[in-house]
Amino acid sequence: MKVLTIFNITNGSGKTTIASNLAVAAFKNGLKIILIDMDENKKLEIWWKNRKEEDIHLLDTTAENLENSIRQLREKNFDLCIIDTPGHKSQSSENALKVADLVIIPCEPTASRLSNIGRSLNLVETLKKKFVFILNKTTEGSREKSQAISALSMFGAVAPAFPMRVVYNEALETGVSASELDSSVAGEISLVWEFLKIKLFGVNGVQKEKLSLTEDLVKIEEEPNEPSLYLTKTAQKNLGHSDRDRINMYIDKNLKEDLQIYCVRHKISMTDVLEGLLREFLKN
Repeated sequence: MKVLTIFNITNGSGKTTIASNLAVAAFKNGLKIILIDMDENKKLEIWWKNRKEEDIHLLDTTAENLENSIRQLREKNFDLCIIDTPGHKSQSSENALKVADLVIIPCEPTASRLSNIGRSLNLVETLKKKFVFILNKTTEGSREKSQAISALSMFGAVAPAFPMRVVYNEALETGVSASELDSSVAGEISLVWEFLKIKLFGVNGVQKEKLSLTEDLVKIEEEPNEPSLYLTKTAQKNLGHSDRDRINMYIDKNLKEDLQIYCVRHKISMTDVLEGLLREFLKN
């Protein structure tokens, strides 16, 4: 079982929205999911209680007992535990970080939010935890989004973003994911999940039997040292100008290096892996 902790020492950064939508995406990807809500507001727990489908589990525990709870969950064949945390520094948030395999640091692309993210990042790095940033409430093609990606990428990997959409708020209030209310957002949620799945589970998380290699990505090995550059060219031709920054964000430098190391070690084609990561883009 992997533990995914969503953490930011700021209220309103989108932690619960991200947690609930990723939980549904992971379940639909065939994983057994359990949630832990360490936030005093219990918004994730309320979302879970409002959910009609009995597909996702939830565990009520305390900061003091969290480590023991995680140990017990590992014996119950769960694949992924997602932990929502308070919007302030506390024993609950610190313990949630300690048990994490990967930490998501969500942030809105505004100057005030970005300036405050250092406190969250310092605690994560002090505990030597692997982390990624996720921008929330973004506007596609905006200068604010591009500047935020540029600033955050100096410190770590930046996952695909959650755009600003009313449907995310509506979904949180009704116990569903945004994709269950509006199928048009399924692709953007899936893109975030595919990114995180590689970070959590490695390349084996990509289900190769579902892959459909494209002619462009078969040629990726022609430029093995710069796959993100070649994918930018591919995206421009297949997806249009507006999607290029999303491709660059998706195949970020840190992820590229992780994949190259994995592929060499396991003798797996970089072509197959990258196509798996991008198949949701290329279907659209």
